[in-house]
Amino acid sequence: MTAKSFYEACLSLPGLTQADAFELLKYCFAISKENLWLYPQRQLPDKKSREIITRLSKGEPSAYVAGRMEFADVTVLVAPSVLIPRPETEELTIKLMEEFDLNGKAVLDLCTGSGCIALALAKRFPKATVVGKDISDEALALAFKSGVLNGLANVSFSKQDFLNGETGRYDLLVCNPPYIPQGEKTETKDEPEQALFSGKDGLDSYKAIFPKMRSTMKLHGVAAFEIDPKNAMKIEGLAKAFRLPQPVFVLDLEGKKRFVKFYF
Repeated sequence: MTAKSFYEACLSLPGLTQADAFELLKYCFAISKENLWLYPQRQLPDKKSREIITRLSKGEPSAYVAGRMEFADVTVLVAPSVLIPRPETEELTIKLMEEFDLNGKAVLDLCTGSGCIALALAKRFPKATVVGKDISDEALALAFKSGVLNGLANVSFSKQDFLNGETGRYDLLVCNPPYIPQGEKTETKDEPEQALFSGKDGLDSYKAIFPKMRSTMKLHGVAAFEIDPKNAMKIEGLAKAFRLPQPVFVLDLEGKKRFVKFYF
């Protein structure tokens, strides 16, 4: 199979984009977009290329097949043990980079999963101290490997269930927790349920985090969360119930209340 025929086979599959095809060529065969156009007839290992097309045709996410993806200027390793980073999460991360100078600051990425947020912030702010925490041993192991891959010495990862047992205090707490109501249909069946679902209404994660958040934040600290836009009013109610600062909702590129911030 040639590079061009592999690229065209990828595009013929439902849901796969040009960007997906380019990443598969890059990470599976070390062929850049430019090399694809310059050498379209370059032969690929036939067995490997056909195995990849078969996996994709069965609905396996291209990110899992490639084993890594780009996220806010870092390369993030991904596998079925972690949620595939979404554009919305990258949007939140970039917004935080633009709003704050985190050099010299302490940052907690709670429910870190693949570590994508922690890694991106650590690279952008090399003098920040960044820690990612998660309940999943598999996710933490993968995030650690991504830190090594990106050569980041200012990020670490450790096991923790939400804020239970947290003793540190942080200038920034950022969190993309599970927030899908139990049983709701998701984009893919391959991702870990633990990283997706959060009780009947999708709010269990926030109910676990919010009561302990004030004692985790430094003076003038900021906590930022990704949320389900449908639950914005309920998030506001929870914030009031747990005596948190007034929530500030931030719209995503589609004009939905996708993020919420608390200024302490």
